[in-house]
Amino acid sequence: MANENNSDFNNKIIDVIIPNYNGLKFIENCLLSISKQTLSNFDTIVVDNDSTDGSAELIRERFPWVHLIRLKKNYGFARAANEGIRHSEAEYVVLLNNDTVVNKNFIENLYKAIDNKKDVFSYQAKMVNLYNKEVMDSAGDLYCMFGWAFSVGKDKPVSEFTKDRAIFSACGGAAIYRRSILDEIGLFDERHFCYLEDVDLGYRARLFGYQNRFCPDAVVYHAGSGTTGSRHNPFKVRLSAGNNIFLIYKNMPLWQICINFPFLLLGHLIKLVYFVGKGSRDSQNSGKPTGKESGAGSFAQSLRLRSGQRAVGRIAQRSLYAEFTGKFCAAPNGEPLRKGLGKEYLQGIGRGFRLCRRYSDAKIKAKDPVNYLKIQAELGIYSFQRL
Repeated sequence: MANENNSDFNNKIIDVIIPNYNGLKFIENCLLSISKQTLSNFDTIVVDNDSTDGSAELIRERFPWVHLIRLKKNYGFARAANEGIRHSEAEYVVLLNNDTVVNKNFIENLYKAIDNKKDVFSYQAKMVNLYNKEVMDSAGDLYCMFGWAFSVGKDKPVSEFTKDRAIFSACGGAAIYRRSILDEIGLFDERHFCYLEDVDLGYRARLFGYQNRFCPDAVVYHAGSGTTGSRHNPFKVRLSAGNNIFLIYKNMPLWQICINFPFLLLGHLIKLVYFVGKGSRDSQNSGKPTGKESGAGSFAQSLRLRSGQRAVGRIAQRSLYAEFTGKFCAAPNGEPLRKGLGKEYLQGIGRGFRLCRRYSDAKIKAKDPVNYLKIQAELGIYSFQRL
């Protein structure tokens, strides 16, 4: 790897870190918005994962003030983020996706939110849909007993998210992190490559007793899946499924896994049945699908018919709309999704168990055992929110 900007880092308060992989379509607008910030005491680091689309060359030529780090191959989001953090000496780091455009006071408001709150590890920005600025993309991530990580506020009106609030973890697509706590708990787990590495880090911070919060005043517009090309594809299904198994193994002690096992099993079975099924919208429905129209409602019905178990049917009917709306049912262009991803999901599960076996010493120990109980209570509350 090489830092293609030879100027020295200036001990800024904040460093903005943007992982990039073939982001030519988005990176220019992202950096232009960064250049217009009201707060100037920050540096920008782009870590390029061996892009082949000319985006790294564009950054070097058009944005000489950016510290460009080029990796020799695509190491994934987690490694790219970590490389940026390792090259930074700032008190805070802002992690930003390349398919975003930020408001002019984005960095300033994140800084104001987190500064002097020593028990807060991260603050997530208000992520708004780039293509429909009236609806949310994410107000933070939650995790529940079913083994589901989900975004708060997905596709809900922006006007509903105006208050600072606690979240389980910050989405790594637009968040500020306290460097001193990163030094204490460690960086992103590069074994994840990408997907759920931010939830894993936020979970770890909770085990150490720190908070993650949502900042409504720091606004960022997010295209979504700018690198992978869709919200839902075999690559994402495979990686997410495996990373989720590994996340559970690392962060939950055995007694907690046992308590949650029936719910985790049910959650994974629901997803498996969904991925085996069609997962596409009703052919008679026109326009951009909603969750009920595209598969959550129809899937819940088919699940009841297939299983014959009323309990599973009730849970599926009430939870799958929230679980799969936007994230899993509709492609960004509203077209039906690829059918039959059950094989990839099972392959991912197998990969997750292999990671657990290979890295059996990866278990995270809570700083205070009471933190396990606090987190368990949160997992229960978030589970009911999904139902």
